[in-house]
Amino acid sequence: MPESGDENEARQSKKKVSFPKYEELDEAQPPISYIEALANLFKGNVGTGCFAMADAIRHAGIILGPTFLTIIAIICIQCMKMLVNGAEYIMKANELSSRPAYAEVVELCFLGNKSENVQLKKYSAVAKKICNIAICITQLGFCCVYLLFVSSSIKLILDHYDVHMKLSIVMTIVLIPLWMSIMVRKLKRIGLANIFMILGVISAVGYSLIDLPHFSDRKYVSIESLPLFFGTAMFAFEGIALVLPLQNAMKEPKKFVGLLGVMNVGMVLVSIIYVMIGFFGYWKFGEETAASLTLNLPVDQILAQVIIVMVATGVLFGYPIQFYVAIQIMFSPITKKLELAKKSPITAELIFRSLMCFVTFAVAQLIPNLSILLSLIGAVFCSILVFIFPSIIELTTRKAQYNRIGLPYWIKNMFIILLATLGIIIGGGQAIYEIYLGFFTDSN
Repeated sequence: MPESGDENEARQSKKKVSFPKYEELDEAQPPISYIEALANLFKGNVGTGCFAMADAIRHAGIILGPTFLTIIAIICIQCMKMLVNGAEYIMKANELSSRPAYAEVVELCFLGNKSENVQLKKYSAVAKKICNIAICITQLGFCCVYLLFVSSSIKLILDHYDVHMKLSIVMTIVLIPLWMSIMVRKLKRIGLANIFMILGVISAVGYSLIDLPHFSDRKYVSIESLPLFFGTAMFAFEGIALVLPLQNAMKEPKKFVGLLGVMNVGMVLVSIIYVMIGFFGYWKFGEETAASLTLNLPVDQILAQVIIVMVATGVLFGYPIQFYVAIQIMFSPITKKLELAKKSPITAELIFRSLMCFVTFAVAQLIPNLSILLSLIGAVFCSILVFIFPSIIELTTRKAQYNRIGLPYWIKNMFIILLATLGIIIGGGQAIYEIYLGFFTDSN
């Protein structure tokens, strides 16, 4: 059956902006090395969610929590591999010159390869839009949290030195360096700031090891609050949107995969850090564990202040990493409609970057406590991106490649989709209910 014009266009599209003097985000910028890709993958995953792991362990128990966290980490890494393998197959099957973006992989999976499944094909454009919307909401939501996290950390130290400022004012001040950071259009430059986060993570773990209480003082298992654990873990592990852009940005994309590839090495390292921070953080602070481990540190001690500043600095530089992915998706369609983008694409992009930066600032100002909002984003959109779409990609590509899926792959992917669905219903429902209660309380 011959392809229609729309299908052929979809197969060849690569979400590029091909105007003169415009450096395309995925190709024209200088390629990054193995180490730089590893650093960017690390920074894209180790952010504010990393320091929420102790609170996650508190909701599950000091034995059950790390066990479940390890299981979720294994599933997340597996889903990343499924996405990368699916993108590789789509690229070869459709004779594309480079790996398509995440949403295009989803779209081409729905279109199929020489498939007669008309019912599946007609939902390809919708699936692509859902994927892009989920990515943008997730990434920009993280940006809102990063702004709030950095501002809260600064305010904590200022309050200690009797410099009392409203959080909204601190956020306005923090907005200036954030805006400057998103003006850096080349991903390679962003990776140089990872040293701040690494030092912050090491120091936070080290501080948690000081004067540990008896292990028996902590809950071993906690079943009733497991949904809260799942939501926090999903929020922390959402780095899948960075996978394909980073692989495309590498000098040698083949080094992204494999036993010692960027993805395996980076995500195993991230998982170990999550478990360590969660385990020792909860062991140290117990039921007094805060939403972020940095909020438990005694601000009257110089060491604690240094840790807070290092972590805040690391998170500050993480803002453009998350911002990068959303801009890559959102700006391309705009260039086709705005005259300014055609005449001066770089100027148009910088204006658009500034606008979206102010949007994240406005959201953080309107909702200064983003924990419930992030729970909703993590439970719903992260579950869609990390679990559901990679499973669909593997099921469809295996069907196209081998003309069968195979029982083990059916069982694996149905389990992952079921887990994600439960997370969306339970975690998302709880977040919506708490948002409702918050508005109801405020109104009274």
